[in-house]
Amino acid sequence: MMIQFNREKPLIALHVPKTAGTSFRKVLEKWFGRKLYLHYYNDAKQVDPKTVRLNRYFSDKSREGICIYGHFNKTKGFGAQTYYPEIEQFITILRDPFERAVSLYFHVKRKIKDTGAGIPGIHFSNLQNKTMINTK
Repeated sequence: MMIQFNREKPLIALHVPKTAGTSFRKVLEKWFGRKLYLHYYNDAKQVDPKTVRLNRYFSDKSREGICIYGHFNKTKGFGAQTYYPEIEQFITILRDPFERAVSLYFHVKRKIKDTGAGIPGIHFSNLQNKTMINTK
């Protein structure tokens, strides 16, 4: 079911890897400007994303719109509902699973070629990805 966006309520934009993330972020930057907050786990430092203090937002009478965009992962302890149980609006972009796997394959292959190493933070947790990525 599709519902209309309510600009008076915060929006969570879930970024699924390899599904137009950069393009989607650029659109959100135009729409929300400084009220777009990024939510990403720091793999290098193993630091969880910071929580945006929404109480400031809810006390603002103008409520011009706010969006929190990034990777959310409930199993790793930084799920959207864990961080922001009060938010009711969500949006994401999905992609054909095969096209996504092919895109991931070429992304990893490029990174290996450029750096000579794997990509930190990419864990092949499902058979589709394990089957698609073969660097030999």
